[in-house]
Amino acid sequence: MFARLVSALRRIQHDLRNRRNLVEYISLVAAAALILLDIFTDVIPTTTQLSLIIFLLGVLVFQTTVPKAEAADLDGVLKTRNEFGKYSEYIAGRKTVWILATSGINLSFADLKQQVLDKGGSVRLLLLDPDELASIAYLSDQLEPTANLQGDLVAVIGRLRKMNWPGLEYRLGRINPGFSMTILNAGQSDGLVTVEFYGYRSDLINNRMHIDIPRQSTQFWFDYWVRQYELMWNDAHEDLG
Repeated sequence: MFARLVSALRRIQHDLRNRRNLVEYISLVAAAALILLDIFTDVIPTTTQLSLIIFLLGVLVFQTTVPKAEAADLDGVLKTRNEFGKYSEYIAGRKTVWILATSGINLSFADLKQQVLDKGGSVRLLLLDPDELASIAYLSDQLEPTANLQGDLVAVIGRLRKMNWPGLEYRLGRINPGFSMTILNAGQSDGLVTVEFYGYRSDLINNRMHIDIPRQSTQFWFDYWVRQYELMWNDAHEDLG
């Protein structure tokens, strides 16, 4: 019994410190005060006491309708690449697709052409300049030192030069910021940002942490990442080769 009392007091102390359940505690104190006044004095008439009791009950009943704050389901927010399903379905129906990629070696250009470009949409692809040797070395050391990142970039850029598809643009940047990103429909209400965080020596691409940021869920952070992409795009240069 004593242990339960101590536990209850600790819970109340924790709630008050964090300003939780304040309405309930105020109602409890008010009810206790009414009981004490009724026992020891005749200060408050019976009709007034009943009115106060009914009011407190009404407040408590109303409090049950207030939605309780729920903890975010992080496993539902933080994803792996496998949880996005087929790439063709991910980009289907989008008017604009902006991509910041490590090298683009695993990018499905056929899906981009079929799902976006052939339907009048546009694609931007931002890659690391293979001539930026210091940035190449830094990113390689972060991801997988044995990988041929420069060779992958040269191969992808060679493919892009041959494609020459209407609506497809690509630029080369001086640095990679340590993440990849795809922005779907940047200027529309159904816009979506997906950010992939590299981590350190996380060479298993499918296991890297991804997060979706829909415009409809958070305008602020959606706009933040769109601006980040635009800054990098404007700082990058066209392929002069």
